[in-house]
Amino acid sequence: MAAATRATKQELAGTYDAAFASYVAAAQTYLFLIRHTVDPETKQRMRTLSAKLVERAERIKRAKKVDQAPVLRDDFVIEQQDAVLANGASFNRLRLERWSERDGGHTVTRSPLPPPNLSRTQIENGCTWTSASKVFPQACIAAETPVESNQGAYIAQDNVSDCSLVTALVVAAEHHRKFGSRLGLSSLFPQDKNGLPTRAENGQYRARLLMNGTWRCLKLAAIDDRIPVDRSGHPICAASRNGKELWPTLLEKAYLTAMGGYDFAGSNAADDLHILAGWIPEHISLRQSLRSEHTWDRVKKGFWMGKCVLTVGTGKSVPQTSELALIPSHSYAVIDLKEDVDGHRQLVLINPWRSGDEQGIWTADMRAALDLGGEGTPSAEHTASAQLMSVDWETLPVYFEALHVSWDPSIFDHTDTVHLSVASSGAAEGTVKAGSSWTRHARRVRLQVEADDSPTQVWLLLSRHSSRSGMKDEYISVYVQNPGQAEASTSTMAPSSEKSSMTDAPSELYRFLPERGRSVYDVTIAHEGQSAVFAFTLVVMSNHRVKLLEGPPPLQHSQEIEGSWTTPTSGGNHTCPSFYRNPQYSIRLLASPTTPSANSRLEIDATTDNGTPINLRLVYSDGERVDRLTGRDVLAGKSTYSYGRDSLVREGLAVGKYTLLVSSYQPDVLGNFKVSVRSSLPLSVSAIPQEGAGMFSRRIEGEWSPATDRGGGKPRFRLLVSGHAEVKIRLQASEGQHAVSVSVHKWGTAGEVGDVVATSDSPVDHPCGALIRSVRIPSTERGYVIVPSLPRQVGTVPFQLFVYADARFEVMEM
Repeated sequence: MAAATRATKQELAGTYDAAFASYVAAAQTYLFLIRHTVDPETKQRMRTLSAKLVERAERIKRAKKVDQAPVLRDDFVIEQQDAVLANGASFNRLRLERWSERDGGHTVTRSPLPPPNLSRTQIENGCTWTSASKVFPQACIAAETPVESNQGAYIAQDNVSDCSLVTALVVAAEHHRKFGSRLGLSSLFPQDKNGLPTRAENGQYRARLLMNGTWRCLKLAAIDDRIPVDRSGHPICAASRNGKELWPTLLEKAYLTAMGGYDFAGSNAADDLHILAGWIPEHISLRQSLRSEHTWDRVKKGFWMGKCVLTVGTGKSVPQTSELALIPSHSYAVIDLKEDVDGHRQLVLINPWRSGDEQGIWTADMRAALDLGGEGTPSAEHTASAQLMSVDWETLPVYFEALHVSWDPSIFDHTDTVHLSVASSGAAEGTVKAGSSWTRHARRVRLQVEADDSPTQVWLLLSRHSSRSGMKDEYISVYVQNPGQAEASTSTMAPSSEKSSMTDAPSELYRFLPERGRSVYDVTIAHEGQSAVFAFTLVVMSNHRVKLLEGPPPLQHSQEIEGSWTTPTSGGNHTCPSFYRNPQYSIRLLASPTTPSANSRLEIDATTDNGTPINLRLVYSDGERVDRLTGRDVLAGKSTYSYGRDSLVREGLAVGKYTLLVSSYQPDVLGNFKVSVRSSLPLSVSAIPQEGAGMFSRRIEGEWSPATDRGGGKPRFRLLVSGHAEVKIRLQASEGQHAVSVSVHKWGTAGEVGDVVATSDSPVDHPCGALIRSVRIPSTERGYVIVPSLPRQVGTVPFQLFVYADARFEVMEM
């Protein structure tokens, strides 16, 4: 092998650091080949060679001829990514090995797997396992020609809690009926020459599932065709309503075998369809930051072209109407979108729970959910509304909590994928919360985009790897930023679930529009939870050329900060008058002793409670407290607030002082946060004291009114200080947004307003008002005059003055 030969030459030449790294790399390559080699003799030879290479590396290390600095592992090499996928094979105490093409036609000779665990409801109904051919003697696995009516309506969920899975099967069947796509059906094997699942001679079937980064299957065993039936022989599982096709029943059984049994809590259909078919899941909150018109146009176009399928989910409580019989925490399939010439927009939905079929069967769970009791037959109207319904797009958020979209990955011309892991122990980017099993991980990679003139988005799909189903309190996020610039907008946007917010879903989709030309972006992947090792797969997709690259090396200098929002310091976003009260920090970048003219790369992460919106902004303000965001002074950060976590990156910062703002979205939010600041140059971070900290203070209320103006002057306040004093004054309009200014004058000998001592300069209409930052004045017998000014009088306008001084003072209205 070339790597081993190169290592030997480097050792003989005395370049021991390089030789050590080459020996390790060569050994890793052999380990990779061992996992993909079938012949036992070849495996043994490779093990012997690998052991010798490791021994040579250890000898160099023991001889202390290798640099003491750790060798940085290249996580992007195929051997390392292969190891991540290999570690993902263990799931729910099963071995889900990687799928290969020969698995599709391979006849399983071992005994089938034991049947999956039954749910509580199945056990209560006395379910036993019976061959599907006996339950449905006329059924095939999948019909060669889809039926003309709604195929989805022929799949029903019985007394099993997997509504999201059955809904995924419904929309897949409907897509296959319309477009001949074999969506979902292509996951079940064996298959015929047309790619449709067909009957297995030995009655054993295998499913191909996209899990933990790659297509997998239960390699050494398969499922048989036995299905759960109750005491009367009725199937208690997903089934075709007409009993003509078995693929929904068998695919459900295979999926739930991997997931741990029929007592499957369900998630959402987009995540289930991602596992079954590899389609891209997107979760859209219908009650939070919904761009209604844009979302309708986007999903309507995709749906009508066959490029996406849709489901909707209800929340924990639902409004009950005579038109809709909704079930809490339930999934519904969208089988059609309609828009007429008058702009009336509707979704046609199917409830997968069995109701109103040929046998008139309603499940016990269905009755309980709709409060129908155990006796009698529901009315025809109730039956129809419970199974098939139409909902206006505009009223969809009233009844449903989320829209789940599954996108066909073939809509993109270019993709790139990496499989990585971050360990909390011994890893620079993983941290463990002291005294608990809660861990935090962060990993940065770079994304290269070659964007042409077309307005095409780039999508990134982050999927976390899991060792068992139903893992709770595992949160992930992905965020993209151009490290060379800040977001141009200084407007404030409401908290967004799409922008680096933490989600406990198994995957997170991030979409953005790249700049024209060739650009390199920083991608931050974050995790919080109880897993000590965070393994994940990141896929980038676009019609532009895209490539994922190794991120920048860990920065040498860092500092951790713990802070909090309290009643006095929780200022809200920068449209709030109290914005200036938010916690702020001075970041001082120091010159490197070896390269004094070098600029710095700065990375900042902040975490707080997952339900609290947070925002970071880096501002050029010489390390001083700021009360407004001016576009040219904002160096890094975005305008959106994110739940639980935010981050920013900035390249090319010169030595000097900068201000970091950590703000909550709403004022008076109470909570704690942690900030991690990392830099390529030495740095120091310190909290900037609150405005007026350590000073005497007074708040005065007043108003501008036409009567005051007709009286020959503006409101005035006399200021008396005891001794030389440093004074700060802030003026705010209490209602509305008005251009205001404030000034301090000497008091003339005749009682007139004398010369200006200090002023806030020209009137400003910022929410935080006008500020005299600092002025030192001596004590005088007559004192000074504070003049709050409102240049444009528009009725009565109340205001408030905040006066601070480092000596005792008095303020009185004149």
